[in-house]
Amino acid sequence: MFNVETKNVGSAILTFDASGGGERDILKVKFPVITPGQYETVTTYGMTEDEAIEKISPPGNVNQKMGGLKVSVASTALQNIDKGIEYLLDYPYGCLEQTVSRILPLIKLRSIISDFSITTLKSKKIDEIIEENLQKIYKFQNYDGGLDTGYRQMLVIRICLLIHCLVESGT
Repeated sequence: MFNVETKNVGSAILTFDASGGGERDILKVKFPVITPGQYETVTTYGMTEDEAIEKISPPGNVNQKMGGLKVSVASTALQNIDKGIEYLLDYPYGCLEQTVSRILPLIKLRSIISDFSITTLKSKKIDEIIEENLQKIYKFQNYDGGLDTGYRQMLVIRICLLIHCLVESGT
């Protein structure tokens, strides 16, 4: 491996040039260059019958080339729940523990997702997503009835989390 540093975001091209035995070949690979960043979300809540004043203090350590300030006001604290659900659905890993950790919040929030018509779920219904992930969990079961977690550390905690998930799902 070798270290590479870029000066700007956008795209970069790495050129690999190899020669030997009278032969030569060049490979060019183009890839995106992004600035890693982290969003900061701050929530406040309260109730008023007249007026309420909230002071906004933007963070000082801000990359001027990306981001911004977004202020949202809603009658419920659930206004950004779709972002968390989207994260759960798009999480790319699928071991037993991660699959359980993905669907347990969906199981617990099933009625809220339906009641508030959260559209992050695209074409699939919440029950279909839960069922797909439950079927994935069942594939971790060994011939002897045990579960293959892929590793043994904290096995008892992981199995308890799985059992809790299955009980909550009604299976």
